[in-house]
Formats: sequence, C-alpha cells, structure tokens
Amino acid sequence: MAGVALAVTWASMGVAAQSVSTVETEDWTTNPVHRTDVEGAIGLVLKYSPAFPGSSDVSWKASPAGFLRWGRYTVTGAGGFTTQRNREVERGLGAEVARRGALLLNLNVRVDGGRSQSDSPDLAGMGDIPITLRGRLSARWEPVPQWVVTSGVAVDLLRKVGGVNLDAGVQREWLLAPGQRLVLGAGFSAADRTYMQTWHGVTAEQALHASYAPYRASAGLRGLFASATYRYEVDHTWAAFAGVSHSRLVGSAAESPLTRRPEETSWQAGVARRF
Repeated sequence: MAGVALAVTWASMGVAAQSVSTVETEDWTTNPVHRTDVEGAIGLVLKYSPAFPGSSDVSWKASPAGFLRWGRYTVTGAGGFTTQRNREVERGLGAEVARRGALLLNLNVRVDGGRSQSDSPDLAGMGDIPITLRGRLSARWEPVPQWVVTSGVAVDLLRKVGGVNLDAGVQREWLLAPGQRLVLGAGFSAADRTYMQTWHGVTAEQALHASYAPYRASAGLRGLFASATYRYEVDHTWAAFAGVSHSRLVGSAAESPLTRRPEETSWQAGVARRF
C-alpha cells in the first residue's frame, strides 16, 4: 500500500507539474512576504459524529480550535478553518515545502489520538489503540479557478501502531456573496493491511475478551465520502463555517464485526476570531 500511495501522490504531482510548466517556481528563500507574513485564529468547533468509524454511538463534542501561520509554517489544533489565502489548514505542525504554479507540496506531523475501549460499549474487551505521531506528505493542485485536487499519504513515525493510510479528493467552490462561499467535495481513503487490522480487525487475543470472533482485515479501500461546507467571512476579524459530510466504509472495513453502521453522517460548525 505504501508504494501505491506514493505512486498516486507523485502521479498527481507529475500531471500538475506538466500543466503548469510555463509558470515560474516560487522561491521561499527569497520571497520576504511569505517569510514574515503572520496570521492566526482562535475559536471553537462543535461536532456531531460517531465514537469511531462504523460505530452506532454518536454524540456532540465541543473542542477549542485555531491555528498560527508564519510564512509557510503552520501550527493547528482542530481543523475546519482557512487561512486568509483561503486554504484549509491541516491539524498538527506543517510546512509548505515546495510550490510550482498551481501545485503545492506539504509536510505535516500530527497527533493520532488512537482509540480507547471506553469510547463505546461496542469496544469492550478490545483494548486501546495507543496515541502516536503520524507524518503526512500531501499535494494540492488547483488546475483551474475554484477547483482543487488533493492527495496524501501518512505513516506512523513512532511505529507504535504502524500502517500506512492514503486519501485523495476533489473540491469545487462557489462564491455566493462577498465573504460567503460554498464548498462541495468528494473522495476516498485507503490503507495497508497493518492499519486496517489495527482499526477494523479482531485478533485472537482480543476475541478472548470481546464478544467478537477473530477477524483479519485486508488492505485496500477503506471509505468513500462527500461533504458540503458553508464558509462566512464576517469581516477581517471574525469567520465561521458549518458543514456536513456523509461517508461509507467499504471493503474489509465495512465487513468488520466492529462495524454497526457502515454509513454515517457527521455535522460540524465553528467560529473563530482572526488576528
């Protein structure tokens, strides 16, 4: 899966580079605007979602959110907000490492919160998935205005959980009014056997303590998703968003005994003060 993931990521980069070959490469080391430009936001995000992928337990959760960007570097809490460049910021510590015309390459390190068996009665006896750090390489391509294509591959940097997961998607944006935008998106996720087994499999040892038979998950597609997000830039200080996403587990993730609902709908909204 790691090879497939990197192939997809670099393939999308190759197409993008060919499409923008007439555009000069931006040099971060000589562009003082990007080296000194600082912005940030702090706010609150409210989310309604399952306890874990495939769970029948859903609940509302509120969490602080925000980001700090200095040039090409960002530090981000809960996601959902965008920079003044109208770019979504990924959770964790990230850096824009390369840019060529419409193509942008990012490196990001984020905390993978794992999973606790106390999150849901459905996980009783399954034990916990430990917290770890994941490194993610992603590409963002804007072939034409209002269209964005993304892809990324992530690995466990601490090797506590292991596994490689991949995601890719496409977004279309509409300007509804000054400061108001609607963004529609769709995409898929996939993972190798280690990642799938960790999140969707049941080992022989877990089966001794849980009410599930042993189950071996296999590599491949994990899920499909579609989303809609409304963004409102109230002014230069305040911003808000509201969104809904619908996803479906597929393949061995959908067939897992842990999966009570292969389809799920999540809602989230947030407000932030920029500075």
